[in-house]
Amino acid sequence: MNDAQTGRPNFGALQDNMDGSRSTDIVLYLFDLPYFDGKDLRQQPLYVRRALLEKCLQTAPDSSRIRFSQAFDADAGSLMSSACKLGLEGIVGKRKDAPYVSRRSTDWIKLKCQQRQEFLIGGYTEPQGTREQLGALLLGVYDASGGLHYAEKWAQVSIPRPCVTLLPN
Repeated sequence: MNDAQTGRPNFGALQDNMDGSRSTDIVLYLFDLPYFDGKDLRQQPLYVRRALLEKCLQTAPDSSRIRFSQAFDADAGSLMSSACKLGLEGIVGKRKDAPYVSRRSTDWIKLKCQQRQEFLIGGYTEPQGTREQLGALLLGVYDASGGLHYAEKWAQVSIPRPCVTLLPN
């Protein structure tokens, strides 16, 4: 969903509308077509899948809520600069000649405007001292080849009261 004031994507608003109460506000941007008419297109290069997707959308009944996500044939630096100036999260880059894969790949990259590290929660420690619910979160990161590695123990955790019931006794 886009923010009504800024026109920028707003994933929080999308999550808030997942109950369907305001689903008419949702616009879907399509960028790939791994399957079509019962056929598996995943081994076809991206440019072939996108051309078929664009053709399908051009011949489909008119809908202002389903749109084709345009590709930009420009260098990554210029695209990133523009995306960041617009206040976007970043860009997704895909190789035109790459097949579809449903895992991390060098053929499909995410470039973010704000450089930050994403961690996965792999577990937690028992509470100690004045802590009541849990001690710390055990965090991990993926390396360049997709392997998951322990990163650190993060103790600056505050759990909302309703979530406490999710922890084992």
